[in-house]
Amino acid sequence: MPFFGGIEGGGSKSSMIIIDENGKCVGESSGPDTNVWQIGATEVSNRINKMVIDAKNVAGIPTDQKLASLGMCLSGGEQPATNKEMIKTMSELYPLMSESLIIKSDTAGSIATACEKGGMVLISGTGSNCSLENEDGSTFGCGGWGHMMGDEGGAYWISHRAVKYVFDHDDNMDSAPCDPTLVRKMMYKYFKVSDRQGMLNSLYSDFSKSNFAGFCKVLAVEGCVKKSDALCLHLFKEAGIVLAKHIIALVPKADKAMLQRADGLQVVCVGSVWKNWKYIKEAFMETLSSHLQGKVSSITLVELNGNSAIGSAVIGAKHANIPISVDLSKNYRVLYQSTI
Repeated sequence: MPFFGGIEGGGSKSSMIIIDENGKCVGESSGPDTNVWQIGATEVSNRINKMVIDAKNVAGIPTDQKLASLGMCLSGGEQPATNKEMIKTMSELYPLMSESLIIKSDTAGSIATACEKGGMVLISGTGSNCSLENEDGSTFGCGGWGHMMGDEGGAYWISHRAVKYVFDHDDNMDSAPCDPTLVRKMMYKYFKVSDRQGMLNSLYSDFSKSNFAGFCKVLAVEGCVKKSDALCLHLFKEAGIVLAKHIIALVPKADKAMLQRADGLQVVCVGSVWKNWKYIKEAFMETLSSHLQGKVSSITLVELNGNSAIGSAVIGAKHANIPISVDLSKNYRVLYQSTI
């Protein structure tokens, strides 16, 4: 019996699944980040091979039995030339991994997990990224350039904006849109400092993007949920606006049939920031409505409730020209649906 592997590789962690020809999961594994721009092709290959071996062991598949296909949707996997080189490296280092290998961007796996005939994915985790895939396979993107050039609406962006409001307010350079007292207090506590000078280590010598982005959860839970703090609520409203702009940017590239479906444009929402939909929703929908009325009939936002590596496995099987049966409707739940 043939088995099909799929890997969803993020900038902080990765997951793998092995399915059979009926779409049944027979093995899973997990591993660290697999972004080629962060760790290089050789280390990516090493980490992926370990996940493949671990998942084969769980599935009871001999480690020297090749998978029929392995689809890898990886953070940093947007450039075909780089992907080709990575596949070459993997094939040379680990020839028993799989009969067929394909690498695509991490956004492709999310779409394939939930959308049968194309759709859109809007990632808002540590960073942000938006990708559109039409039914004919054509793809277009907006964002995903990293924290130096954007990541608007992601956790890092929200955290940085909160800290910037405090710094500018206290410098008397620019008044914060709302009282920053609570945000300042939470900032000092989270970063374990007593003043802005103490923040310099976290901003420079000991800077960690993921740790900085972690402040977003504090803003959401302590600021929005527990205190209904005006500045925290304002930050998530701003996030809603810029996240909506990603979709607006890609709608002109979408097939007309996709925009006029009965359930509207389907957008897969990925990342921890979407847990705060309650505080994003109003500004997000207002922004969409003001730009897309008459262009999109309705929109359906869905969240994946399973392993998005399933989509990677589907992509891998298609690349190998092997038909498999996977019920995509089991992989997501509707977050929000509305006419525009």
